[in-house]
Amino acid sequence: MLDTGVRLSELCGLRFEDAHVEEGYLKVMGKGSKERIVPIDASAQKTLWRYIIHFRPEPLVKTDNYLLLTLDGKPLQANAIKLLIKRWGRKAGVPRLHAHLCHHTFATNFLIHNCGDVFRLQQILGYTSLEIVRRYVHYASTQALINGKTLSPIDQMGIKKLRGRPGIKQNRS
Repeated sequence: MLDTGVRLSELCGLRFEDAHVEEGYLKVMGKGSKERIVPIDASAQKTLWRYIIHFRPEPLVKTDNYLLLTLDGKPLQANAIKLLIKRWGRKAGVPRLHAHLCHHTFATNFLIHNCGDVFRLQQILGYTSLEIVRRYVHYASTQALINGKTLSPIDQMGIKKLRGRPGIKQNRS
């Protein structure tokens, strides 16, 4: 969830045939029954392969071919994932970890680390408008300021500051 930004309900509803692990993407059924493509990185690919090959049981009901299954082959329910996330959060020292925080953290980090533009983020998260994405832009900008990340276009382009004598105006154009 942290790597893809998928919602809890989307993760639970993910079908085995919609996990294109080798190709590096998932076909997710989002809100409003809208299907979208969500990229996954090499680490998530490796984890999913490991789960599929070594740990995933056969589905109890053959027509219920969900990706994530319990040990007895039933679809993994949202409440079970919530409990797992809560347990992992306590172990990691993040007591308020929850599914939506993973979604939020993905979106914010996507922007902070320049993984793409707001339109790509909108597409990955499945938003119909940029209004919610705008909130993540605000969070990412605030986080960048807190972390001291340079936001000047000139600095981003690698142009060094002009050096001169004090009191002399310099033209940076």
